[in-house]
Amino acid sequence: MIYNRLATGDALQMDATVLYALHIDGGPVTHAIEQTPSPYNTYLHPGLTPTPICTVSPSALAAVLHAPPGPWMYFEVIDRAGDEKFSRTFAEQLAAEALAAKRGL
Repeated sequence: MIYNRLATGDALQMDATVLYALHIDGGPVTHAIEQTPSPYNTYLHPGLTPTPICTVSPSALAAVLHAPPGPWMYFEVIDRAGDEKFSRTFAEQLAAEALAAKRGL
């Protein structure tokens, strides 16, 4: 999904990057937070952040190196176990966001 967003030049829109810029450890990202001016805000700036935002584990690196190809452009954590829903279209993403909200996320 990240490869696909980078290839199209779309903003990554990753919550973790804008929360990093604000020194916030998790939580919901509001529209106001999405508008925070920072080079780490991937809602406003396409591409990668200027520097890494965390230490990457070996398992995370392996996941990137062996990610299955696919048409996905979005993802959403949909339950407290950390399960994710990958979507091709923005409409599918909105449905995943609604499911997450229904489940209290």
